[in-house]
Amino acid sequence: MQETYYYASGMPKQQIDYRSADQYFVISWYEGGAPQSKEEFNEQGLVKADYYNLANQIESSVQDGFGKRIVRDSYGLLHSVDQIQDGQMTMRTTYHPNGTPAAYTPYVNGVIQGERKTYTMSGEPISIEQWKNNCQHGNTIIFENGEKYADLPYVEGRPHGIEYRYRNGNQVVQKRTWVNGRKHGPCYNYVGTTTQTDWYFKDRPVNKPTYDMLSNQ
Repeated sequence: MQETYYYASGMPKQQIDYRSADQYFVISWYEGGAPQSKEEFNEQGLVKADYYNLANQIESSVQDGFGKRIVRDSYGLLHSVDQIQDGQMTMRTTYHPNGTPAAYTPYVNGVIQGERKTYTMSGEPISIEQWKNNCQHGNTIIFENGEKYADLPYVEGRPHGIEYRYRNGNQVVQKRTWVNGRKHGPCYNYVGTTTQTDWYFKDRPVNKPTYDMLSNQ
């Protein structure tokens, strides 16, 4: 059984050839008609593949379930480089249009799992994130202009806990409370030796008496 997909121009985009319930082959083309990739899959995942650039040269391959997969868009622009082990992707590096890395994302059994790092087009860090089972889970470090700007805890994909914001990478200037993805509770702002406290109730700024009243309802 075969399935074939086409570009709007009518040129073939992808052909899937099913040999059995556990084995199939995939051939993909660039929009101009040049071959993009030839892949073989079985019950273990990706077992054999060749990936081509626009000049029809092999630029990466997978053999016996191990290797590197270079993914380009239909016009040849680099999108990502995937590390393949035992037929499964273990790390995906995505790229900005200028060719610099945008993110390093780890995978385990098809889901994001572990420490993910993101970067600006100029190479400065944006974030260091902890992921579990396809959700942000754990502390996320956020950077601004290359310096540490915030520590923000996540629980199952939503901010939850105490966020710390910094000046000059290590001086705490704010502590903010998050509950299930919403600002809820006190937010302490530190200016010199002075502490200013703002209050939130489910993302809504309130004063302390209103917060206490709503919390006791």
